[in-house]
Amino acid sequence: MSKSDRLPFQDIEFALAKCNFNGKSRSLPFNEDVPYKTYLETAYALGIVSTRFDVRNLLCTSYVNLAATPPQLMRPGACPLYILPWNTIRRFSVLGYFQTSKPDFELKTVSCQSLIEWIIEALCGGCYVYATVNERFVPETSSHAKGVDYTHPCLLTACDSERRLLKGYTYRADGSFGAISLPFADMAAGFLLRGDRDKMLDSHFFEPALFKIALRNDSAPMGNFDARPIAEALQDYALCQAPRAWKGGEDIYGLAAVQHVVADVSESVRLSRAVDLRATRALMEHREIMRGNIRYIGDNVYVHGLSKMQSAYQAVATWAKNLHLLCYDHSLSRWNLADDRERLSQHFAEAERMSALERDTVASLIESLHQ
Repeated sequence: MSKSDRLPFQDIEFALAKCNFNGKSRSLPFNEDVPYKTYLETAYALGIVSTRFDVRNLLCTSYVNLAATPPQLMRPGACPLYILPWNTIRRFSVLGYFQTSKPDFELKTVSCQSLIEWIIEALCGGCYVYATVNERFVPETSSHAKGVDYTHPCLLTACDSERRLLKGYTYRADGSFGAISLPFADMAAGFLLRGDRDKMLDSHFFEPALFKIALRNDSAPMGNFDARPIAEALQDYALCQAPRAWKGGEDIYGLAAVQHVVADVSESVRLSRAVDLRATRALMEHREIMRGNIRYIGDNVYVHGLSKMQSAYQAVATWAKNLHLLCYDHSLSRWNLADDRERLSQHFAEAERMSALERDTVASLIESLHQ
């Protein structure tokens, strides 16, 4: 096959095969077991910053409230339930923990060799690399398995020039957040060959994005335990109002957001509609964060009835986890809807009791923090 007959991906393979990348290798620390993975930018930011800083104060204030977006306000690709305010890469940059920088070349016309060289130099210089890529070319992802074009962010944390591999993180084919390995040619193809935007249901990551993220050495710690902002965050959640620092839209907040999403999932199951698993995953992760927050608060101040609160919230967290797992099973076996509906129906019967249990626990916790 002549060069002119090759497919674009084969052109990239051919071009990179002739390149010598000098055997440079580097692996940067990254915490993939972060408590909130429903939003990739937040997972990436937490995964980086938590390698150096204690983030428990942050979890107690900025990961307490929830927001649900009514169906009529939903944008394509948006998650119906999310924790707010978002702690994204940009937010951590504004707070002084990250320093970001973009390449000096034109993203849409960069050569595959220059792209890989820039990524290697960034990683070897101690910088993480954020890139939006067409996951058709990213092994271990759902789009790659299906052979469809879909642009989405990935975070690169390691390079091995001898094996011509990059290591990064994104959502894998089974929906989990975790590590992927990218041959140089696949990375270049994923960035340069972006597919047809008009054929993608969710295309807000379509435009090429590429930048370095450096964790600043002069960053201050994330503060000591302070009961006041933690109590304020819990009050916003309990009162179903947006946090004071949040300038959002017409979403539903706090405990009301939980009830809205659970009702929506229940209705989806009843009508045999697909359940948005990102909503149930966000709910599950939020419950685990709250459970950890109760433990952290109890380690720092006296909380009357702490053991009872922990037991109550353990039940709330377990219910949310089982909801997500049941909905995940439901999504895989929709051919057997009768059994799925029965199991989920029994689970939904406990929703009101779980809501009351959580409401009472949060109220007791707020009261303890105010004493």
